[in-house]
Amino acid sequence: MATEETTENTLPSCRCCGGDLGLEHELLPAGTFHTCRRCGSLQQLRTSIPDDRYNDEYLPDVDLEQHWIWSRRYLEWATEELAPGRALEIAPGHCCLLKLLADAGWKVHGVDLCPRSVEWAEKWGLPPGTVELTDFFQWQPPIRWGVPLAERDEAPVTQEYDLVVATHFLEHFSDPRDVIADLAQHVAPGGRLFVHTPNPFMFTGAGWVHVHDVHLTMPSPPALMGMLPVGFARLEAGQFSDDQWMLMERQ
Repeated sequence: MATEETTENTLPSCRCCGGDLGLEHELLPAGTFHTCRRCGSLQQLRTSIPDDRYNDEYLPDVDLEQHWIWSRRYLEWATEELAPGRALEIAPGHCCLLKLLADAGWKVHGVDLCPRSVEWAEKWGLPPGTVELTDFFQWQPPIRWGVPLAERDEAPVTQEYDLVVATHFLEHFSDPRDVIADLAQHVAPGGRLFVHTPNPFMFTGAGWVHVHDVHLTMPSPPALMGMLPVGFARLEAGQFSDDQWMLMERQ
């Protein structure tokens, strides 16, 4: 059910553009969402999600073929005319994209809160340690490429990556601009940052595929374009199905 918010000064400003939040959507059990009057971004008022929400049940064995289809698109969009190098994926989930990147000659690594992500990486034959089970914002890079796990503490440090990918990650946070800035810190000069997230302009109500209790902020396409990190140029952006993506390059 959607209702127009009428009480003055009871809602915070839009996290994406600073505009007024107006239309309220009560979409239980997922939560109550608000649409920004200015930019059209969709967001909950909640600002955090308990880490234990990303438990063993968070990545079920369903829709795997769809994950592979999407991952092939991500690979095409993110790596066109880019030679293989070091790639970091944040929240790789079922690890389909990590597998495709590895098969294409990339040295890959992932960081995820969900224990099942580690299992998926091993299922696809990726080396142990490919996915680290930790919170990205507490993660202390680097990865020591080609160094056995037991020897990593003494190995040289590599902190930047030729490609950083975050698909369906941004919407889990209340501060999307800061999240993109944090992701950008791990991109090497000349490297790329690829972000993929739901497109709230496709919102259709309670039955929409991206109405979820763990989705806190879904920037609209104009809002996402305005989140380009300092020192980056936008290479390309697009919308597909219910989603949107932006590819950026560090100058």
